[in-house]
Amino acid sequence: MKVSYKQLKQYVDINLCPDEVRNLLTMSGTEVESVQEPPNLDGLLVAEIIEIKKHPNADKLSLCRVNTGKKEITVVCGAKNMKEKDKVIFASAGMLLPNGVKLKKAKIRGIESEGMLCAEDELALGDDHVGIIILKPDAVPGKPVKDYLDLDVIFNFEITPNRPDCLSILGIAREIAAVTGQKLKRLKISVSEIAKDASSAASVKIEDREKCPFYTARIIEGVRVKSSPLWLQDELKKTGIRPVNNIVDVTNYVLVNMGQPLHAFDLNLLEGKQIVVRTAKKGEKIVSIDGLERKLSGDMLVIADKQRPVAVAGVMGGKNTEIGEGTLNVLLESAYFNPGSIRRTSKKLNLSSESSHRFERGADRAMVVKALDKAAQIIAELAEGKVLKGILSEGEESGEKRVLKCKIQKANDLLGTNLSISEISDIFKRLDLKVLKEGKEHIEVDIPSFRVDLFHEADLIEEIARIYGYESIEELMPKSRLVDEGSYNKTDLLKRITSVVRSGGCSEIMSFSFIGKNELNDAGFEEKKAVKIQNPQSEELAYMRTTLFPGMVKALSYNIKRGSKDAGFYELGRIFLNARDPDAGFREILTLGIIITGFRYESKWIEGTANVDFFDLKGMVENVLQSIGINECSFVSCDSGTFNRDKSAYIKIGSQIIGSLGELSSGLCRKYEIEQKVYYCEVDVDELIKKGSFVKKYVPVPKYPSVKRDVALILDEGITYNEVLEIARKNRADVVESIELFDLYRGKPIPKNKKSVGISITYRSRISTLTDKEVDELHKKLINGWTSSLKCGIRDY
Repeated sequence: MKVSYKQLKQYVDINLCPDEVRNLLTMSGTEVESVQEPPNLDGLLVAEIIEIKKHPNADKLSLCRVNTGKKEITVVCGAKNMKEKDKVIFASAGMLLPNGVKLKKAKIRGIESEGMLCAEDELALGDDHVGIIILKPDAVPGKPVKDYLDLDVIFNFEITPNRPDCLSILGIAREIAAVTGQKLKRLKISVSEIAKDASSAASVKIEDREKCPFYTARIIEGVRVKSSPLWLQDELKKTGIRPVNNIVDVTNYVLVNMGQPLHAFDLNLLEGKQIVVRTAKKGEKIVSIDGLERKLSGDMLVIADKQRPVAVAGVMGGKNTEIGEGTLNVLLESAYFNPGSIRRTSKKLNLSSESSHRFERGADRAMVVKALDKAAQIIAELAEGKVLKGILSEGEESGEKRVLKCKIQKANDLLGTNLSISEISDIFKRLDLKVLKEGKEHIEVDIPSFRVDLFHEADLIEEIARIYGYESIEELMPKSRLVDEGSYNKTDLLKRITSVVRSGGCSEIMSFSFIGKNELNDAGFEEKKAVKIQNPQSEELAYMRTTLFPGMVKALSYNIKRGSKDAGFYELGRIFLNARDPDAGFREILTLGIIITGFRYESKWIEGTANVDFFDLKGMVENVLQSIGINECSFVSCDSGTFNRDKSAYIKIGSQIIGSLGELSSGLCRKYEIEQKVYYCEVDVDELIKKGSFVKKYVPVPKYPSVKRDVALILDEGITYNEVLEIARKNRADVVESIELFDLYRGKPIPKNKKSVGISITYRSRISTLTDKEVDELHKKLINGWTSSLKCGIRDY
């Protein structure tokens, strides 16, 4: 947004140079992106056109005889907007113009031109090249041009989306007043009305109060549409807006000064002399003032007359009722529109304007009538119109009142300051916030409608910080505080988990939190378990993700298609499920996803190199659990349609399932265009944190020797090694240090549908050396537990 130095001085007294203004505003959070100094116009003179004749050798050129104050010379000119006795800007041959062009004396179509009559772009004063600059009649030939031009410093502001109040000259001036302590000058508005009532000329009706809570209009009759006076054109050009005519220019002038968008309709072109604020009907279209036809949808708010839309509300007016040379009567609109509605409409139509830019961020509801009156006042003056009595209005002028409390001690604690209640109260008043009550411990503040960004106490504290000055806050060493064990424990456990997964060769990714119905079905979730988005951008993004799987498998597929066939990714993110209690909304669950594929090692020449398999992923999960103090878990049969049934498992800790892992089904791999085996795991990290531990256990080096005994169990094929471990845990003694699988054998002489499982048990006592007899008894007890529970035999061959 562009604002000039002189424009700001109309609203607040500034005794600072432009660079000081820039630094003050930027340090307070209103960033000045750049400062444009006025161009150097030294050497340019005022000239008067004495005579204009047609060029004898060119139809589009003219010969101008001009008085430069010292002599009369001839200049060849291609512009058409000048006339005799006009005062213009003359540049003599040999000068270097502000736009970087050096003038030379030259013959143009056989006629020698001794200089140039300058346009805006040639002097770096604007973009206009159609006509030359015409000065005021009182300009004296031969005098320096800079004495007659309104040269100004232009600030270019980068306004953040949360501060729409700064999208106006008044808003920026309010910020300057706050940081400098100067008083903000109030607007002077005085509308002179005639006796005729506005309600006799037109009517206003709102059909959708949610999208348009407040709509107003004034009627101005007998206007003369013409070019705006030079002062108004200059004001608009400084802010980057092209002048059109006096009616349209006034609406833009009020827009940039007060921040309230307005629109002027040709009243005689409104069918039924009626304004209806409604949503678009099926199949309706409108040709906007840019000349393009727009197809409207049923959720778009439009301004209509009795028969058709005449404007896309808050975005752009229609061609069918725009102000033109023949306009006599004007209906001037000022309204407050729902920001979300304007944002969606602007996005759908791919149409943005100065109005939509402000409305979609949140306009000032209290400025609607003030801006309307100010515009009507200026139009009456510049277009010689008559303002009819009264305002046509529908809806409520004021919105919901916001009152916030700011605790003095809390503000000082957060900022590291020692501000008194009077100092904080003064900051709020400088910001144009109304202080309702000053208590001993807190201040109550009435939030004005132009501050759409203030909703919480923290917002007020931020205002204190930026106006007091971040550079004024004393530098202090941070206080050392005891950290809550639980929160520190969680942070440490998460770091351990991700560290283990990274050490397993996986890279972290972050995927989108929205998924579609098809992805929901791929993951085996019913729609009723998923959280549906009320206003999805598309059907493919209609649900909050119930699993990390879709995003991770898409990322893997993307990498494989681009040659990275040996890949491992992990994601630590949240999934969303509907709560078991309908009144509780939904649950967020912190989840770890791991996906791997391809060769185990990058270097293919390493002996034993092969593709990763189910046990690589299982081992990674076990390492994760052990890193956070969970040493005992089990893997049980899994019935998920996501995995191949014989290569998948649920992960259990005690009796609770906390995740699953396995080889992706061939059908899913084909769907995501993956032609190699993929292994995926997903674990509920919230449950891991509950069961994990930050406590570090130190075990001394064993003093006594260990004893190893092996046994081979002949088991039914359906019995898993996990079942063997579960029974061992129930029957193991304190001296059983470890139980490890070392062999799995099928075939002769093992009977059909049986398997031989070789197990090594390590025995060690912490208080004495175990005797053979003691170990034999312990070993026998362990074997009896297996044989009786699993109905298995002992292999002795």
